Amino acid sequence: MALLEAIIQIQEDEKYESIFEKTYAVYEEELKNRGNRPKLMGKFIFINEMAEDDGKDNAFWHISSIGADDSKFDSYPCNNHICYQKCKFLCEVEHEENHLKDRNSVPCIYRSICMPPIKILIEMVNQKDENPNLKVWESINSKTKEKSFCIRYESQQEGIDYIIIFAKKGGKNGKDVFYTLKTAFPISLKSFKKRFNREYDKYKEKMAK
Repeated sequence: MALLEAIIQIQEDEKYESIFEKTYAVYEEELKNRGNRPKLMGKFIFINEMAEDDGKDNAFWHISSIGADDSKFDSYPCNNHICYQKCKFLCEVEHEENHLKDRNSVPCIYRSICMPPIKILIEMVNQKDENPNLKVWESINSKTKEKSFCIRYESQQEGIDYIIIFAKKGGKNGKDVFYTLKTAFPISLKSFKKRFNREYDKYKEKMAK
């Protein structure tokens, strides 16, 4: 299935709550369901199934919310999209109905409907797909020393720029490696695009040595 075809469509008369019910059903079927959840290069993927106050998993809200630092700019990520009309928060973290306020995040319809390609991109990596739009790299946080594994699909022609970030953990020499899904989202901010470009280029240089 093409990535654009996988993105969830919103109907003109669809209500805010029903959109998240629809996207959560996709999350449950493709990621929470361990029978359907793909492995990453043969290694297990953990997700945070602890529920938030609304009963939906923490992992789902990592994918379907936007942080205060990401939403403080002048442009909305869903600008010129039907999501803008449907959203009741519009990136306002301090909104009185925001149940993710303590996490300094706010539900994001746009990020939520873009979630389905996660499974497709993992399977592309597993199949060693040589699609030029697919970028895969590892990075290390200089402060925490945490290792991350990133999958990014960037296509101007398709209008898609999407990233999945996993925490990579395991023993020495790559033994007992496993991955934890940290987050995934469409990249709309110029600063984020530049940051991930730098990370990828730095990784390629390192691997070429």
